[in-house]
Amino acid sequence: MAASGPRATAASSCAAGLGAAPALQFDRTRASLREFSWADMAYFFETAADEAEPEPRQVGREGVLPADEAIRLAGLPRRPLEAVAQAQSVDLLTERELVRIDKALSGASPAAIATLLRADSPTLRAHVWTWLATTPAGACTLVKLDGREVEAAIRDRSVAVEHGEDLVFRPLGDYALQARSRLAAADPQAYDNLLRSLTADAGIDPRVRAVIAGLRVRRGHADSIEAGLRDPVAAIRGATAAAAIDRDRPRYEGRVLDHAADDPADLVTELIVGELLGGPDGTPQGELAQRRDERVMAALARWKGRGDPMAPLPVPSQPLRFPVQKKMEAAPAPRPRR
Repeated sequence: MAASGPRATAASSCAAGLGAAPALQFDRTRASLREFSWADMAYFFETAADEAEPEPRQVGREGVLPADEAIRLAGLPRRPLEAVAQAQSVDLLTERELVRIDKALSGASPAAIATLLRADSPTLRAHVWTWLATTPAGACTLVKLDGREVEAAIRDRSVAVEHGEDLVFRPLGDYALQARSRLAAADPQAYDNLLRSLTADAGIDPRVRAVIAGLRVRRGHADSIEAGLRDPVAAIRGATAAAAIDRDRPRYEGRVLDHAADDPADLVTELIVGELLGGPDGTPQGELAQRRDERVMAALARWKGRGDPMAPLPVPSQPLRFPVQKKMEAAPAPRPRR
């Protein structure tokens, strides 16, 4: 008797070969940094001129092509790709835009996709990376791309505006890292070695370095925890602490709570307390329930909806000191609407 049910397509079979665990580790790490993304966008609106809107920013890279030329050379349907290239944001509110992209890229050769990834439109590149990272057809193309070019794109400091559950600035390197993470199961050691090498690369956007820090801890790089908690970038400290809790709460709970009490960044303290609490509906357990540090207790009260959410937390009694860092390249500079 013939087997019933849907037949596996070539695309779905290809996608099935990609590891789910690394993808989930990536998604969990990005989710833990949500408050930092909000703060990034909030800073933009606080400092922007009247009626300014967030815009993508292209940072010069070798081999970049004008978007219209890249689309022409790719030989793919022009109209949908030109519309995406001219858009101000990556629309992930619904699946409609990704379905449109999926149709436009259906059957595209790896060479055509590689050409689109050279376009000088961050929005277009972000859509293509998302297609590679999240769709069966994209996954099959991803495994055929030059791996060196995929890994080089993690260093792309261009920024897209992503409109999904939240409105955020997202570095293009983060999209490339998401796609690369889908390939991790095929060669875990190569992926881990890549993460180690990227950690030491000061040219990578700090927001991407934060995701890398969280990924390393979730993948068992225990030797990276102390360095991550001492990094000058608050998001890296937060990602490291959240990943340590996720990896082995009994082992690291006391260590990260000590850090929460002493870290001068309120977002880091609140993130640690929130992860241990399990969200606003959680009940304090373990060491969190026993702590009486003023800063930790204030963060806990905030998670429970008590007190002024805009007021700063109590200053740490013994604040941590960090090496002086170069000012982080933040969100794109606001430009007033014409």
